[in-house]
Amino acid sequence: YVLFLAIISIFLSYVLFLATISIFLSYVLFLAIISIFLNYVLFLAIISIFFSYVLILAIISIFLSYVLFLATISIFISYVLFLAIISIFLGYLLFLAIISIFLSYVLFLAIISIFHHLFFFPLFFPFGDFGGDSVTIRFFSPSSSFSSCFSSTSSCSVSTISSSQTSVSSILSSSTIISLRGHTAFM
Repeated sequence: YVLFLAIISIFLSYVLFLATISIFLSYVLFLAIISIFLNYVLFLAIISIFFSYVLILAIISIFLSYVLFLATISIFISYVLFLAIISIFLGYLLFLAIISIFLSYVLFLAIISIFHHLFFFPLFFPFGDFGGDSVTIRFFSPSSSFSSCFSSTSSCSVSTISSSQTSVSSILSSSTIISLRGHTAFM
């Protein structure tokens, strides 16, 4: 009986030992599972941090691209504005050039008009000094004989305008001849 109890005790001790080993192994397995799970969670956390970093970089890249786009648009608008200012300035210069040409043309016409009146209408300028040469204006009535005046204007005498040719219209309508130092003009 004692031997039987001893065998039973040894068997129970062996079973208890196996149970203890089993519990220990179960605990180790549980810890291993927990460790694997935590490692997986840690891996996911690292992946999440990495993707967050990538997302931050993507957002920064998009923002910088937007800033670069705005800078490009600003440079383009500045360039267009610069071209507009240059165009306005060139238009202003062209306007000034046109005004200058017009004024030069008006001045040219004025000079031509002055010379025209001096040389072709000497009734209003009977005497003058052009470059030091004395210019003598001679008027001839249609009845006067002026054939000798064509050969030598220096020997031609000044004819007297008759009383019927005192007005400008009557003088011009009477085919008055004006002699300017050898140049004869018919009016």
